[in-house]
Amino acid sequence: MLFKKPLFFFVFTVIFPFFLVALPQDLEVFIDFENAEGSGEFILGEEPNTLKFIGFTVETLDDPALLHSGTKALTLGPGQVGIIVSTRGLQYLQFYAGETTGAGKFEIRGVMNTGHSGSSNKHANTVIGNEGAGGSTTGLPTNISPGASPTLYSFVGDSGSFMDQTDFNFVSGMHEIKFFEVTGKLMIDDLGFTLTDFPSNNTVYETWSSYGAGAGRTEPIVLGTSPHTATFDGGSILVEYSDGGNYTRTSPNTYGVFNGEEATITFETPAYKIDMFAAQSTPPKEGINPDGFIDVYDTQGNLVLTVDNLEGNLDPLWKPGSVNLNADDLGIPDGISKIVLRDHPTRNTEGRTAIDDFGFTPIGAPGSGTTATTTPVTPEVPAIAAPEITTQPVSQSVTSGHTATLSVEATGDDLTYQWYGGSSP
Repeated sequence: MLFKKPLFFFVFTVIFPFFLVALPQDLEVFIDFENAEGSGEFILGEEPNTLKFIGFTVETLDDPALLHSGTKALTLGPGQVGIIVSTRGLQYLQFYAGETTGAGKFEIRGVMNTGHSGSSNKHANTVIGNEGAGGSTTGLPTNISPGASPTLYSFVGDSGSFMDQTDFNFVSGMHEIKFFEVTGKLMIDDLGFTLTDFPSNNTVYETWSSYGAGAGRTEPIVLGTSPHTATFDGGSILVEYSDGGNYTRTSPNTYGVFNGEEATITFETPAYKIDMFAAQSTPPKEGINPDGFIDVYDTQGNLVLTVDNLEGNLDPLWKPGSVNLNADDLGIPDGISKIVLRDHPTRNTEGRTAIDDFGFTPIGAPGSGTTATTTPVTPEVPAIAAPEITTQPVSQSVTSGHTATLSVEATGDDLTYQWYGGSSP
């Protein structure tokens, strides 16, 4: 179990510049497109380390100025729009890109809480990353060969420091990179990325934004699809600023319990890892006992851990720490069967205990590196192979390929985008 605290973020900020000078192949996943094929809409990589490419063509090129390595690159033609999508979100992203006429533009998008901290109008929007960090870049180099020393475009979703002005402060990483305004040929080569370590990097992820106030009070909330579900029973959806206080990280809602209540979260397939942000009304400090707790149970019903050092404020402006539960770290290889969210009945009678941005990965799910089991534990069923993402061709397999349609434009433009810190132009 890892509970991230500000000290971690401070240390991380100190070493952060090293990631900016790294090369794409030094990141978790590297794609040079040499063994890839596809056009229109296709996926490269293996779960969970995949990216969806919309509108592009993997093309063999003869002009060395259009390549950073090998003979293939990702391309767009005049007037075309291309979008790279990450469902789980990216923490680090690096690539080389150019455009034969010096035109071309790209924008990097993710979710951010906008509005003033502590005000009633704070909300979560998909936004374009701040220009100071390169979130919107116009005019690409005409030559991306190594001899031309082309720009290595490098981006960070969230460095973990509220003092850092070079990252995007996205609450769940970078989710979309849109390329457009092409007048010649646009090319992208040698792309590397690392998924975010925020809760969105899980098989199932929820921000509670689609639920109404009080949901879960009379009927349990079920997340996921069988056999990968989690059932929330006993708590309810709290609304920011009315009964949720500062317990929301992604506006407008959170899931929690009122004073003295409990909520049980049961996993249909035991969880390999669980990541969330959690807050209580009375954080522990000298002379004051905590008011909120998360109890963790194994598949035999044994209590293996109680987390009581929950945050007092989940506003992403202050970079709150997350609660990270891992079955291996807890010494329970069969997985986590349930967790219980509790609020103490007398320590703060006006208190709340809540969780937001909740994600979990079941035993046996792609990326868990574990063997699937059932509940209660029975003889093992065949495991789902863990991904083996490397710089080799296996990381560049294409799972589908179609002809591009007008949905390319829709995918990039139907969302409501805002500029970081203001309205879109």
